[in-house]
Amino acid sequence: MENFELNGHSPETTEEDIKNLFNQFNPRDQSDRVVLLMNIPSDRRPSNLLTIAEREEEIISWAKDNNSLEQLAKTIKGIIEKQYK
Repeated sequence: MENFELNGHSPETTEEDIKNLFNQFNPRDQSDRVVLLMNIPSDRRPSNLLTIAEREEEIISWAKDNNSLEQLAKTIKGIIEKQYK
């Protein structure tokens, strides 16, 4: 689902937007790749013992805490685009 521009401004990226992007991954689990590309510090990286959804929630939480939801969306979109090349 794409964001539409209103009055020249893009709407803010939401957690739901990010979850929808994560759902487009193929293969589904690419959280390690996202963690590396986003340079998430080791103390905030999600454990591999968590489910895919839990790891994604941890990544979203970190991005929210760092005002990086937009950057996270761009990173995920970049990975998705490479899936189809």
